[in-house]
Amino acid sequence: MDGVERSLELRHGSNSTVSDVIDGLRLSPESKMYFSLWITSKSLHLQLKSDHSPLIEMKKWPELLRQLSGVRRNVAEDEHPRVVLKRDVNLMPNVEEAVRDIFSTRLLYEEARAQVLRGLYPCLDQVAVAMAAVVMRILHGPFDAKKHKPSFIGDEIIRQILPNYKLYNRAINWPHKVLQQYKEVSEQGPGEISQLQLLYLRYCWTQISTYGSAFFTGYA
Repeated sequence: MDGVERSLELRHGSNSTVSDVIDGLRLSPESKMYFSLWITSKSLHLQLKSDHSPLIEMKKWPELLRQLSGVRRNVAEDEHPRVVLKRDVNLMPNVEEAVRDIFSTRLLYEEARAQVLRGLYPCLDQVAVAMAAVVMRILHGPFDAKKHKPSFIGDEIIRQILPNYKLYNRAINWPHKVLQQYKEVSEQGPGEISQLQLLYLRYCWTQISTYGSAFFTGYA
């Protein structure tokens, strides 16, 4: 989820299982608690079981798409699946709250932020602003009154820190509110990136009831 790609030599070729791949990634014991392998494409994100073979499942992807997502055959054939290391859907938030490993923290943060921006983790306005301020601190360093004025948060930046559904509310001056919180988190919050990422996750754990949920498209 952080955009980093890894190449692995699979000892058992196409028969290599999820467990084999996880071992090849040389994750820490703590990281193995939090993550699993997923196959993802535009229409479907599917977590694999430990005895699944990712390469074999990828070859079956068009068939799985038709079975599980209802897409048409021509659409299924055009989708390009990827194997991704993502948060284990079975991970309970109260277990995740014990995370201290920097690698795990970064991946959990990146995935949480992506889900927030997609609108899958709805939250109150003040929570969204506080989380946006943490992202600003991570991406742009400490608040600088000479540099970080409302005009600094243009369309590109605002969409990196707040979900689109919040921006439909034109009655709120989002840049102004974010800058206020950005200044506060710069003055009173942690300075290390990993601690800021933990702060963002803490908002997810305590303020977002849907955090960690799996989402499915249904047909009535």
